[in-house]
Amino acid sequence: MKASSRAVLGAGAILLILQGLGFDAWSGGGPAECNAARVKLFIDPNLAPREELMLLPDIGPALADALIEYRESKTPAQAFHDAKDLDHVRGVGPATTASLKPHLRFETATAVTSRGEAPAP
Repeated sequence: MKASSRAVLGAGAILLILQGLGFDAWSGGGPAECNAARVKLFIDPNLAPREELMLLPDIGPALADALIEYRESKTPAQAFHDAKDLDHVRGVGPATTASLKPHLRFETATAVTSRGEAPAP
């Protein structure tokens, strides 16, 4: 099978999985739109790539980039430990923090705090 055929099959499988999770790419809704009643989304902002961050409410490309830039400028011990830490990122305020809080998990920061070192990748 050619590489281009595998890529098309892979993309189709991803779209089917996303549709099953409540994302609707065919009716004009993009991956950033989520049916919260059907999907409970938890993301660790210390690890999530740009595309995952953009699945969160109120997070677009610019804010996802700002979150990544901020976390990459810190050591693991200075990482995001709770939702309030996101306020240090330009463009994130109390309203954004409140909308994100139910969707965030800080497993990386907890591991760093409890052991004093970053977890293995």
